[in-house]
Amino acid sequence: METKREVRRVPMEWKHPIVRNLHGRDEFVPLFGLSFREQCEQVGREYSKSGCVEAARTQESEHFPDWPESVKTAWQMYETETAGTPISPIFATADALVDWLVASKVGYFAGHPGTREDWERVVGLALFETCDSQC
Repeated sequence: METKREVRRVPMEWKHPIVRNLHGRDEFVPLFGLSFREQCEQVGREYSKSGCVEAARTQESEHFPDWPESVKTAWQMYETETAGTPISPIFATADALVDWLVASKVGYFAGHPGTREDWERVVGLALFETCDSQC
């Protein structure tokens, strides 16, 4: 069972971009999880300030900002049916994010809320706990 959810590390003060739609309502702008630089590198294209050396299928504005790892201190859950929009507030810890997802009964798969174990798997907490005790 594959969920269309992913955790993204963001700065605590991150404000996901919003655009006003044709009906006058604000909505999140979908953004791919990788920065444009990371996407270029992943597909084997050289990156420069002007973009990928070879033409890319996406634009830089469709990707997450290219933050240094040192500022990505917070946790936020995104849906990935589109390029990606937030489905949670930003949290200082992974545990706080999981607590919120469970308490808010956020849809995990096919509209069904996830269990604590489901969300820990998505966030990666189960892996961290295993490594803390066995690695």
